[in-house]
Amino acid sequence: MSLLRRIQDATVDPRFQSADILRMCKILAARLDHSAFKEWINQELNGYLEHGNLPDYRIFNDLGCRGDFFGPFGSGLKNAPIPPISLPEELRKAVSTKYVLQSVSSLENTVSQANQNNTSILRAM
Repeated sequence: MSLLRRIQDATVDPRFQSADILRMCKILAARLDHSAFKEWINQELNGYLEHGNLPDYRIFNDLGCRGDFFGPFGSGLKNAPIPPISLPEELRKAVSTKYVLQSVSSLENTVSQANQNNTSILRAM
């Protein structure tokens, strides 16, 4: 079976993680001697060093902003939405944009842990 066919099959096989598929693609990129493809794979596998060269799919814009507000006599709001227009203009982008620099395997581990925590919570109910 060709490497390309193995990569194609792995993309639809739930036993394969994205990092596994990227490692196969790394071999393909080396065989093709495709430097841009190699660079992208390395960044996906190892994480990005800065947000300046992030692909669009790793940038989340217009995220909600939330905060806790405390008032007199123990009153307050927890996790209340904060309209971006109420923030100083120089802070709006910083609080409403998320740059995902982590490696693919780190992201997969985070999702896996979150799924395990959710499953544990559901079992306890």
